[in-house]
Amino acid sequence: MPRRSYTNISLLIVVLSMVTILAQFITYYFIASPYVIIGISTIVSIFSTHILLNKSLTYETGFIYSLLTLFVSLIITLMTFYSKDQSIFPYSGLLFAIVFINWFIPSLHCFIRNMLDTGGRIGGYYSFYRNHSIVLIIFYIGIFIYGFIYPEAVQRFYPLPFTFNHGNIIPFNILSAQIELYIYHQLPLSDILIYLFSRIAIFAPFGFYIALVTRKKSKLIRFLLYLLIPVIIETIQYFYASSYSDIDDIIYGLIGCILGGFLFQLKNYVFRLFSGQDFLATRHRYSNYNRPLHF
Repeated sequence: MPRRSYTNISLLIVVLSMVTILAQFITYYFIASPYVIIGISTIVSIFSTHILLNKSLTYETGFIYSLLTLFVSLIITLMTFYSKDQSIFPYSGLLFAIVFINWFIPSLHCFIRNMLDTGGRIGGYYSFYRNHSIVLIIFYIGIFIYGFIYPEAVQRFYPLPFTFNHGNIIPFNILSAQIELYIYHQLPLSDILIYLFSRIAIFAPFGFYIALVTRKKSKLIRFLLYLLIPVIIETIQYFYASSYSDIDDIIYGLIGCILGGFLFQLKNYVFRLFSGQDFLATRHRYSNYNRPLHF
């Protein structure tokens, strides 16, 4: 591709990234409806990714666009979260939804295009998927490190009815207390659901990538890894911040990993249904992708 074409594509990535951020946060600032905010954020992300793929014929542009919008929206969200009184944007959880959209929608769009593009018109999907996965993994490692260094920060997202001086070894102790508070109208049901969802969902990406890496291994090895991840994390937390250590985290972590593994199997099933082959399987037109992960 000529240098002029590279320059034009790079400029297009920057312009579409700026348009996406402006459209998302202007909508967030002036419109109260969360459905409209999420809808517009999703549409502009799909539209921008579609233009970039058609113009560049490579998924690499989709990754750069996603990375730029993700980084800028995350910075704005964190600045709003930590300076709520001085920020020009009113804080709400929708800001984190915008961040998620900027990562998820380009990923989903590129996945669908690659699944249906049996002729190989657009190239570089494996590099795109590798880089996009690395961003997610770094993000999640950052969350866990932050949780270890500042365990009290977890309370900002879902308050617990109580904590323990030396951890908790009684299964479902906190959940039982929450249910009791709900029965006596002292705790809304939404807090219980947020508590359960967040504890389970945080481990789903680990389960997804464990299933991806071990998809040619036995189910027993996969299950042991599902169990090992939350055990290791909870053991570290027990020695670093024992008051926040809870055996429930191992149970919820195992459930989350299993859920993540199921999501990978579902993704692979859908991909095979439309393309006739497994997700990330070696394609004849990509003779240089012979490694198990094709990264």
